[in-house]
Amino acid sequence: KFGFDTPSGQYVRKVSEDVIYLLKEPVQLQTSPSHWIYKELPSLESKNLAQIQIETAQGEKLRLFRLDEGKDFQLEGLAADSGISLKQSEVQNLASVFSKFRFEDLLSADSADVQASMTQTTKVEYTTMSGLKLTAHVGVKAGSANRSGMKLQFENVGPSADVAKLVKEYEQQFGGWALAISEFSAKKFMKTREDLTQASPVGAQHILV
Repeated sequence: KFGFDTPSGQYVRKVSEDVIYLLKEPVQLQTSPSHWIYKELPSLESKNLAQIQIETAQGEKLRLFRLDEGKDFQLEGLAADSGISLKQSEVQNLASVFSKFRFEDLLSADSADVQASMTQTTKVEYTTMSGLKLTAHVGVKAGSANRSGMKLQFENVGPSADVAKLVKEYEQQFGGWALAISEFSAKKFMKTREDLTQASPVGAQHILV
């Protein structure tokens, strides 16, 4: 059109225009989604949680629950006179995992690294007072990068329309993907009954000397 050879270089066209521009300086764009996505999961504050359920890789099942916001969690099946009590600090650590959780990378859910990690999984379900349920399937350290894979599922188990809208947004963002997380982050979910309980302290009512 201009009567000379087309200059070499990078060209760009705006979606809304037909004009094509030759860039003065070269530009490198990262095309992998992991370079663009905000690598922090939606926050679940521990004070808003109604229950946490864990199913370990060995098949052990635990359910922590509370009826009112701000109350201490209880462990299902733990009798008050059993001589065993919950380690509230450990329970709080588990409850606050998703209050500010960052992941390292996005992976295709059917990638070789994810499949290798998911040969042994811990399943953890967090349910809020408003009815948002987040299920995390956490794998073991494996794959070329020696990291753990984690698959997420969001559900609305209550009547809230706002929660249903959030679930749709989260599924659009994370559906079909797995997260690559460090072994340190993965271990935060891998709790057993022994990790969360302790022998109840014995108190003295009377001391005779």
